[in-house]
Amino acid sequence: MEGEGATAFCMPDSEGKEYCLGDFNGKRAILCFYPEDNPNGCSREPIGFCEKRDEIA
Repeated sequence: MEGEGATAFCMPDSEGKEYCLGDFNGKRAILCFYPEDNPNGCSREPIGFCEKRDEIA
């Protein structure tokens, strides 16, 4: 739910570098989960976050 703390987790990026939620303590972060790679809509939404980075900040 919005405003609640997330469960701690770690996961690799596409190059194998691991990121943990705790790495972002004290910072704002957007978590985006989608069901699978490469469906028409699900891949475009996360790209939209990157395109609006300055606006979100």
